[in-house]
Amino acid sequence: MRSSFNSYGSVAVWFHTEVNSGVFDSGENFIWKKFELSGKECSLISEGNKVSAVLELGSNKEKTIISTIVQKSKTADLHSLILKWTDNMISLYIDNKHLNEVKIMQGGNFRT
Repeated sequence: MRSSFNSYGSVAVWFHTEVNSGVFDSGENFIWKKFELSGKECSLISEGNKVSAVLELGSNKEKTIISTIVQKSKTADLHSLILKWTDNMISLYIDNKHLNEVKIMQGGNFRT
């Protein structure tokens, strides 16, 4: 059965650990990107070493659709954080390394 999500896309964020000091440190929170996903505002965020995509961040309808724990890089380099979606899957990558994915269910609901 096909999902009614009917969308393909991605968002990418590039960051440098010297410029974005504290990234993935305990107690450090970042909102990396806000964009529309399935007709709702989605935010790509990090809270300490947890990276998440959250629908309607800060509202009473807030819903985390994907998250994962990342290891902080030991080098001061340029890094990428990518969220990619199709009509039935959403995936999270850092530096082109696949971290996590969730299935998009019928009606655009996410299995978390």
